[in-house]
Amino acid sequence: MTDGLEPTVLQTVRDHQPSPAHRRRAAEAGIDLDALKRDDPLRYAIANAEAILRAPAQLVPSAGAVTAATLPQHQLFDLPPHSETGRVVLLLFPPPSAAEQARLDDAFAALVDRPEWRQHYAYYRVVRDRNGEHRELDVPLEPSVWSGENDVMVGPFVTEAAASTWSEQHVPARHGLAADVLRYADVWFCDLFAVSA
Repeated sequence: MTDGLEPTVLQTVRDHQPSPAHRRRAAEAGIDLDALKRDDPLRYAIANAEAILRAPAQLVPSAGAVTAATLPQHQLFDLPPHSETGRVVLLLFPPPSAAEQARLDDAFAALVDRPEWRQHYAYYRVVRDRNGEHRELDVPLEPSVWSGENDVMVGPFVTEAAASTWSEQHVPARHGLAADVLRYADVWFCDLFAVSA
């Protein structure tokens, strides 16, 4: 079964060697990667893809186009939106090398600088937290629509004081959340994140 795979990616599947981490995860799930490679290259590619980005549905088409233009020899997959955050996780096969990831980082940074996204304060960032490292392409939530989500930016606020006041009034009441007030694109935001109990 090769439906959905570009011919160049199909050749990559044939030549690909799974990482030890992918082999371990597959073994834990009872999946024989060698048989999967032979019998179902599409599922093999998905099983060996790595998450490259979290983004809301409205940014997924732009992120997909940027990824395809930057790394045309790769195949992009997406997971259904997360039930709480609505974010889509984009996966790439084969996983990008460090140099390819740097090219993607530059391309996503350029994407948020486009006028159509700059007006919405779209941002791209690399997050390093207790769960490891991941990349986010997102737009902030308006303060009036924030409903307790974490790992989001809320704003914009005209002043640092306004952002701090909003944070003091909303975040301490929510168990397990904290916020950093930060400046981005000449306005202020509250960057909300979960904290360990």
